[in-house]
Amino acid sequence: MLENFLNLNFQDKEKKKFFQNIIKNYDINLSLKVGKSSSTIFVYDEVLNFENIAFDNKRLFGFMPFQSSSVNLKKFINQENKYIYNCSLIYATDQSYFILRSNSKNIEFNSFYYSSSNPDEHKKVYEDFSWNTKAKDYEILYDTREGYDEKRITNLINEVQKGRKVKVHFKYENYNYILSPYINYNSYNSDGKKFISCKISPICLLPKDLTSVTKISEADVFINTEGSISFLIKKNYQLDNSNKKNLWKSFLLQLKNFIPKKKHQLTFKIDTKWYLEK
Repeated sequence: MLENFLNLNFQDKEKKKFFQNIIKNYDINLSLKVGKSSSTIFVYDEVLNFENIAFDNKRLFGFMPFQSSSVNLKKFINQENKYIYNCSLIYATDQSYFILRSNSKNIEFNSFYYSSSNPDEHKKVYEDFSWNTKAKDYEILYDTREGYDEKRITNLINEVQKGRKVKVHFKYENYNYILSPYINYNSYNSDGKKFISCKISPICLLPKDLTSVTKISEADVFINTEGSISFLIKKNYQLDNSNKKNLWKSFLLQLKNFIPKKKHQLTFKIDTKWYLEK
């Protein structure tokens, strides 16, 4: 059954039901409307399906990596030579969103965060947000807080090998993350101890305070059932919420093209819960 949530900012009862559905691993999608007040030349709707999400006690964020776009629709239609950039998108239930851009050389540029609590109408694109959930039946098969259990880990491995869909829950900083691996590895330690490792599509590590956020990091995620997690930081997006063209920043962007990019990795212990779709 599909449930629609239109007033998550205003109705506590609706908000509570929505988050109960999220914790139960329901499917989630977002319907957006681009209206006449935006800078686009026509009105359209779009529907986004989220595999990876994060939430606190106020709002939920859905991650959309691996996107590409033109500079804007007007230039895409009118210009003979199209300029296409890569982008990652994050949408929140309070109608705020991130647009995080990088060019063909993987250099970040012209990214911003639109907040409905501190709106900049020049950045506003979407007029209507409608969140939807659809019931899915999952069961928890492994919780690292309970310690190693060979019988349960063997059961988890057997079910993963059958192709059952996996969801991993954990808490990092202020946020609860629910992520869907795209690769699962069934592994053994040198002592024969079994465990599962998985890879997850890039997510952005949300800062504790979003009221004055100026940077956000994007990372590949690696998790295993031994209680370890690694974030491989791929990009650090500098957020520019100013409408003014900054020549100095433009010069620095060009300079970054000649500097080899470095990646760094954060690895630490963390409690995780492993769910499988029935």
